[in-house]
Amino acid sequence: MLDNLLGFLLPNLSTPKRKAIGILYLYNIIVILVFTFSLFFIWFNARDAVLLPAFFLVIFYFSLYSIYKKNYTTAKYILSVVPVYAVVITSVVAKVNGFGNNVIMYLTPRILSMALLLTPIILFSVKHKKEMFFSFLWSLIPIIFFDYIHHLWGVDLENLPVGVSYYPLLLFFLSCFFITIYVSILLLQVVNLDTIAERENAEFTLVQKSLALSKKNTQLEFHAHLFKILQITSRYDLPLKEVFKEVLTELLKVQKLGLDKKGVIFIKKENGELELVTQIGAKILEKSCAIVKEGECLCGKVLVSKENMFCNKVGHQHDIVPEGMKPHGHYVIPIKNRNEVLGIINVYIKVNEPFNNVVEQYLHATADILARRIQADRNVKQIEEQKGIISSTLKDVTDSLNYAMLLQSSLLPSQITLNKLFNKSYFMYLPKDVVSGDFYFAHKTGREGVEYKYFGIGDCTGHGIPGAFLSVMSIETVTQVIFDMPGSTPEKLLEAMRLKSKMRFATNVETARNDMLDMALCRYQEEEKELMYAGANLDLYIVRKGELLKYRGTRNPIGHYPEEVPYELYTIKVEEDDNIYLFSDGLNDQFGYSEEKKRYVKLKRKGVEHLLLSLQNEPFEKHKTLLYSYILNWKKDILATDDITLLCVQV
Repeated sequence: MLDNLLGFLLPNLSTPKRKAIGILYLYNIIVILVFTFSLFFIWFNARDAVLLPAFFLVIFYFSLYSIYKKNYTTAKYILSVVPVYAVVITSVVAKVNGFGNNVIMYLTPRILSMALLLTPIILFSVKHKKEMFFSFLWSLIPIIFFDYIHHLWGVDLENLPVGVSYYPLLLFFLSCFFITIYVSILLLQVVNLDTIAERENAEFTLVQKSLALSKKNTQLEFHAHLFKILQITSRYDLPLKEVFKEVLTELLKVQKLGLDKKGVIFIKKENGELELVTQIGAKILEKSCAIVKEGECLCGKVLVSKENMFCNKVGHQHDIVPEGMKPHGHYVIPIKNRNEVLGIINVYIKVNEPFNNVVEQYLHATADILARRIQADRNVKQIEEQKGIISSTLKDVTDSLNYAMLLQSSLLPSQITLNKLFNKSYFMYLPKDVVSGDFYFAHKTGREGVEYKYFGIGDCTGHGIPGAFLSVMSIETVTQVIFDMPGSTPEKLLEAMRLKSKMRFATNVETARNDMLDMALCRYQEEEKELMYAGANLDLYIVRKGELLKYRGTRNPIGHYPEEVPYELYTIKVEEDDNIYLFSDGLNDQFGYSEEKKRYVKLKRKGVEHLLLSLQNEPFEKHKTLLYSYILNWKKDILATDDITLLCVQV
């Protein structure tokens, strides 16, 4: 019944606190009513007795009206202040009319009015300090002047027959008691406010965390869809049109985007027009929007502006209007690679749907993923085209190099030619590239009836095509000097070659290059069994009966050199079965894996010398095969570091 009455007076009583305040409202209303009717009965025979009760009744109804209109602040002021005045006035009127002629009856209204001082403290609380202070102050006035008000109406403590001597002490204790209650309630309210503030802060923090978690979950969901789209675009076994279809299907599946399950994707053609490559739920566009020109309709405008477009109601911008098209809106997102538009994503939304920044960001991220796939396909196409051009060019270059190799090989003596000049011989010719900067030579010439055999090897600066050019010039030069200076000793021939080499590159002194030639050159005279040798940075080795003889070449190349020295000449008496070796430094500089050292090292001269000595236990006919096998096994998968040339003869 009480809840029904409170519900009628205050319909918003949804919490225990509000119900308690409602009860306090009801209590103060009853106080006003009781004391109003008390005044009415006490002052029934007095003149103008109806005026004061009527005044309180008016205030009573005004407080009810304020509650009804939900003007609770006014109602609180009335119900905080008026009851105290009603109690004090009723007390005065009662005593003037002969009711309550002892100290208990005198003190009871004062106690009640002091109790009613709790009303402003409870109704307003410390949360509304200003309102509480003013209502408390107005309620305190009749209590402070309680005795003075009674005295003005002729009611004095001295006129009361009993209990007067205990009144001051009793009043003191009552005042202390109620002050304690007031302070306690205020302190409890302060504590309660702090607790409420902490709880509200905790609730706010919890709400913020909940919102952040919800946002994070949404982001994770979007990222999962974007990852799926990324997986789709990474399938290069699918044609681009199929990729677009699957991406659009995945895009429209995202429930939180709130899209209208319709969309299209365009790709820009070479002529600048947009071509519709896939659609979902928008079949009517396959004819009307198969080709969209620049600046035409929404997609054409985005193609020109290169900016995102949002419209939630199709208007004048929609130039192409297919038959049966219903009201709708669009997100139109360009697929861009840097500042170039590669295509357009156009998805449908319901009419009057508000703009959502998250949706636009998600669509933009999807467009970026598609842009990378489109650009990747473009790159593959360009690579294939370039590959065809490069393959054709490479074939031409390879054919040219192979022909150059044949030309270069034709300048070198064949094994048949060597067999005609020497008792036994073989050569090892391993260019680093197709053509080589190394060469070897062998010629027969005479002077004054004496026949001489000239042979040797050369190592030009560099390798490959530049080295091959130098080697061809060097072959021509060494052939020329041998036949122009028949019978000349090797050191004189090297000096002549040095002079020709310097003259060859001296046409433009300011651009002269320091291209040089290392060479080992021998002359053999059969009647005397005499071998003459001179070297420019290349040495001569002779293996004789298991012993290795080494003749060191002059450390001075053929060509421009800061300090030129004469080439040293060696004269050697050749014995039967002497193996004469000449080789370029590409042999000793070749890297290979050493099982002993457990790392990659150069073969070096010591390794070459050991190799040459080891061959002497084998028949001469096997030497070449063994040398090839050793070199291939030494370098294995390691690329050659330089051209390798070796010439071995038995005169």
